[in-house]
Amino acid sequence: MLKRIMKKLGPEGSARLIETLYDLIVVKKMTSQALKKLEEGVGRPSKIHTYIYQEYGCSRSPEASKTGPPGRKNRESHLLQGEETPQPAPVEHPPNETDNFKATPLCRLDLNIDSTSIMSGLMWTVRAGEHGRLFGEFHSKNVVAIGWNDLGDVSKVSSRDQIRQLIEKTWPGYKQGWYAMSVSQVWRFCFEMKPGEWVITYDPERRKYLVGLIKGEYKYRTDIFEYHQIREVEWKKEVSRDHLSTSTRYALGSISALFQVGSEAEKEIIDLLEGRGKRPLNEGEEAELDKEKENTIEKAHELIKDLVQRLDPYEMQDLVSGILRAMGYKTAVSPKGADRGRDIVASPDGLGMEDPKIIVEVKHREGQTGREKLSSFIGGLRAGNKGLYVSTGGFTKEAKFEAERAPYPITLVDLDTLANLITRYYDNFDMDTRALVPLTKIYWPA
Repeated sequence: MLKRIMKKLGPEGSARLIETLYDLIVVKKMTSQALKKLEEGVGRPSKIHTYIYQEYGCSRSPEASKTGPPGRKNRESHLLQGEETPQPAPVEHPPNETDNFKATPLCRLDLNIDSTSIMSGLMWTVRAGEHGRLFGEFHSKNVVAIGWNDLGDVSKVSSRDQIRQLIEKTWPGYKQGWYAMSVSQVWRFCFEMKPGEWVITYDPERRKYLVGLIKGEYKYRTDIFEYHQIREVEWKKEVSRDHLSTSTRYALGSISALFQVGSEAEKEIIDLLEGRGKRPLNEGEEAELDKEKENTIEKAHELIKDLVQRLDPYEMQDLVSGILRAMGYKTAVSPKGADRGRDIVASPDGLGMEDPKIIVEVKHREGQTGREKLSSFIGGLRAGNKGLYVSTGGFTKEAKFEAERAPYPITLVDLDTLANLITRYYDNFDMDTRALVPLTKIYWPA
C-alpha cells in the first residue's frame, strides 16, 4: 500500500512523506483506512497535500488523549505540504480540487519534553526588544510581545489593508518600506501565529534560545509591560546557540522583530529539545561558515546594485565622480544639459593639465550600450586621453570588441563592476558620495 502511495506522490512527494513518517514516529500506528484516505487525498503532483492519519488520539495532554474527541474513536490529523498554512481547531482546512475528503485540524503529537508538550507545524521567532532587553520579562510573564502600542486593540481588524490604514493614520509621513514592514509584522503576530505553534526568543547575554508553545490568541494588554500586543506562551526548554549548526544560527539571525523559522532550522531545534542531534562544537564549522560568508557577500552585492539602480542619471554621474575622487583623482562634472560626449573629466590636478586625463561617459539605463554609441564616444577622444564608459545596462559584444580595437585606452564599467568599485573604495568616499549609496560595514569571522 505504501509503495503505491509513494509511486503516486513521485520522487519529491515520497521523500517528504518518508521524512514526515520518520520524524513523527507514526509509521506503525497508521491503519489501512488511514492509508487509503492518504492515497485518495494526494491529488495532482503539482499540488501535493500529504495527509497523515494517526490511529491514536492527538491532543495537548495525556488526559485528553485517553478520551479523544466526543463521538470519535480515533483522532485524525493532517499535515499539509502545499500552499495552505495549517490551522488550529476548530477551523477546517478549506476544500479544494485536490481533496476528496474533509480535512481535520493539524495533529500535534506529544514530544518527549514533558507530559504536556506538543508538536506544531510552524515555528516563529519573536525578538525580545533591542538586544534582547525584554528577555527576562518574556520569560517570567510567559508571553511574547511586539510594539506598535498606539494601534490599540486590532483584534477586530479583518484585513492587511485595514492594518495599513491604521498604521499610516497613527504614524504619518514614514517611508513606504517602513509601512510594508510594519503591516507584515503586526498582521503575522496578531493573525497568522496560532495556538499550539512553536515560538522562540533569544537571550544574547547567555546565548540561549527559549523555546515554547503559543497558548492563546492575540491579546492587547496594557497591564503587563511596555509592549501591549501580546501572546501568552508556555515556555518549555532552552537551547544553547553553541549547539546549533552555523546554517541554523544564520537562519535565526534576521533583524526582524518577528519571522518564521525555516523547516531545517526548526527540525534541528526540535531534535535538540528531544535530546537528539547535539553535535560536537566546530564540526564542519569552517566549511559551513565559508558558505554562509559567500552567500552573504553575494546578497550584499545585489543589494548594492539595487541601490545604484534607484539613482537618477545625474546622481549616477555624481556617484561615478565620487568613486574617481576616492581613487585619488580630482574631477569636473559637466553641467546639466548637452555634454558633447563627456560627463566627467578626471585628472590628478583637476584641470586636465596632468596625465592621465580621463574622459568619462555615464549611461544609466536598462538597455545595453551598443557599438554605435561607443564608437561615437571613442571618436571624441584625443591623443593622451583615456576613456571610461559606464553603462549600468551593460554592453553588447560588438561594443566590447569596439573598445578592444580603439586607438586609445578604453575601460568599460557595467553595474557589477561599479558595485565592486563602490565596496573597494567606500572607506575613501566623501559624505556627499556616501549619501548616494549609504552602506554599513559588517565584520565577519576570519
